[in-house]
Amino acid sequence: MIELPFARGEYAQRLKKIRADMQKRDLELLIVNDVANQHYITAYDGWSFYTPQVVLVPAEDEEPVWIGRAMDAAGGLLTAWMRPENVVGFPEDHVQRADRHPMDWIAQWITQKGWGRRRIGIELEAYYFSPKAHARLVAGLPLQQRQALALVYGGDLSVADAAIVMGCSAGTVKTHLHRGRAAVQRRLEVSG
Repeated sequence: MIELPFARGEYAQRLKKIRADMQKRDLELLIVNDVANQHYITAYDGWSFYTPQVVLVPAEDEEPVWIGRAMDAAGGLLTAWMRPENVVGFPEDHVQRADRHPMDWIAQWITQKGWGRRRIGIELEAYYFSPKAHARLVAGLPLQQRQALALVYGGDLSVADAAIVMGCSAGTVKTHLHRGRAAVQRRLEVSG
């Protein structure tokens, strides 16, 4: 490992401040897209931002996770302070493909980790984070919230009608709407 630019305690303090802000915003997972902010959190240092990469910060006191292109993960093992299992490379077959996107794989990883149903904040104000990357990431996250929002607000259905389409109770639709609206609001606040 290359010598860190700051002491490990500095990174712990940074995470503590980030998590305090996450708690104020009622976020359980933060997806960091800006490369400077990724470096600030993890010390990851590499010219790999030509393809999507993220740092995931869970609310609980765990290490963050850097996810980027597999061939760039080697640099993360040398420069980032986290354990090797928290430097994750997505497969090369997701790079520059029309039929798949790195954010598809990242969303699946988040879901498999058990973080897909959390209240998630996404840093949107990042030079290398494209609208397509955002759309693909969101598309890979909980279907029910997206579905309820689309049916009630986009499709102009009543909650009762949305419940029939979704095959669940009206109360469940209301829960998905509440969580979906809250997620959208948090995402807008994080991006601002």
